[in-house]
Amino acid sequence: MSHAAGNNVVIFDLVDSVAAVGEKAGQFAADYARNGLPPYKPIPLVRGDNVLHLAPTALTPEIPTTLYLRVTRPMRQAEIKIGRVLSRKQMGARPSEMIEIKISDDELKELAQSSEILVEVTGT
Repeated sequence: MSHAAGNNVVIFDLVDSVAAVGEKAGQFAADYARNGLPPYKPIPLVRGDNVLHLAPTALTPEIPTTLYLRVTRPMRQAEIKIGRVLSRKQMGARPSEMIEIKISDDELKELAQSSEILVEVTGT
């Protein structure tokens, strides 16, 4: 098993995001070295309409998560849909700018009911 983070996974806009993802990957690598594979099963994230890049590629309901994505085309107003549970409005979505979405514990619990989670973006 290998662990990757930062611009090795997806090109980030801000070094703060790279550092946060790197810290989380380091924690997972250390936990893996001590305990082996975790007991939980990740739920795959699937790129849908207008999603160019998406990280991570799966959600683990037991672990607080931030999604990072880029859209395929510029939009003045966008709606990001994460499964059937979650929807976020975004002003000024552009392929060149990373969108960060923090997912709350309650939202993770709702998303955990799915076998896979479609992430899509609609807008004008």
